[in-house]
Amino acid sequence: MLSLTHLGSNQTVIRNDNGIEILFSYNTPVAAFVPEHGYIKTEKFHSKTTLRHILNFLGSRLDEYAKLVPQEYLDSLI
Repeated sequence: MLSLTHLGSNQTVIRNDNGIEILFSYNTPVAAFVPEHGYIKTEKFHSKTTLRHILNFLGSRLDEYAKLVPQEYLDSLI
């Protein structure tokens, strides 16, 4: 079962039963928590607003734990 959480204007997180959480900025997946990989974020720069959305989702984990991944990997999660 999927759950949807609205984090703010144009920010949504989808969670599934496998423990995967995907952050969408507007309609694009840009960061996620994947149990076998931990926190990840796109290596592609979309906009300053999307970067703020990623920072909001990852918080202090951004520098310490979030691994950069190709945008295509995040796209494949949906």
